Amino acid sequence: MQLATIKDTVIAPALERLGLGGGAGVALVLGTGLVETGYRTMRQYGGGPALGWFQMEPRTHDDIWRNFLPAHPTLARALRGLAGTSTPHAGLMAGAAGQPYAAAMCRLAFYRSPLPLPAGDNPVGLCAFWKRVYNTPAGKGQADAARVALFGQAVLCATAPAPDSHDPERP
Repeated sequence: MQLATIKDTVIAPALERLGLGGGAGVALVLGTGLVETGYRTMRQYGGGPALGWFQMEPRTHDDIWRNFLPAHPTLARALRGLAGTSTPHAGLMAGAAGQPYAAAMCRLAFYRSPLPLPAGDNPVGLCAFWKRVYNTPAGKGQADAARVALFGQAVLCATAPAPDSHDPERP
């Protein structure tokens, strides 16, 4: 699947449903999928616990539900809608149908951080934010040139306009 398709059909609609859409949020989640899996797998290589394109671990998923969402009922309601169940569980992030839910959970992992969201046109800042908040200082990922370049791709894709099927200039 092409990156623009993932943005337009999975990530942007999921984040919009949360009310957390916009360029920076979309670029951040889009870039996270690129650095975590390249959108090639929904299960962690080597049999680890991480799930979905965004490689969220079940304990992180559960912590968001247990310690963050009780204070944010509107977000919890939106997530339940994306999950299609009143009792979402981490396993939903491992299937193709669960990727909008996984994208929303990824965005919430960043949203609950007290650190400010970097500008949506700043791949260096977005990559550093991913490393510090999502991958954590103890994680194996690095905010290196290769990953910054992936966030650069995400920025370009996030800022590209979505195709408009109602454009009278298009056949």
